[in-house]
Amino acid sequence: MSTPSKSALAKAGTRALNRAEIVDNNFLEFLDEWDDVAKSNDRGSQFVAPGSELTQKDFLEIFKAQMCSRHIDLVAREMRARNEGFYTIGS
Repeated sequence: MSTPSKSALAKAGTRALNRAEIVDNNFLEFLDEWDDVAKSNDRGSQFVAPGSELTQKDFLEIFKAQMCSRHIDLVAREMRARNEGFYTIGS
């Protein structure tokens, strides 16, 4: 396997700053500091807010799908950094 040219790799300046890691750390910090309490243990047909048509169950399904998508993005970025993947645009 040949060594990739420098132009095939990410620019040196962008490798020093991992934006995905910064976003993830900010999200985890937000969760750590979040003091709101869930008003119900029912994760079914109750709506997430007055006037909303989004149920708690649907909200959780959407959120789980977003988390899965984000994890796939992170793996794709890691693979690209090792020259094992292709150019990616995160979700």
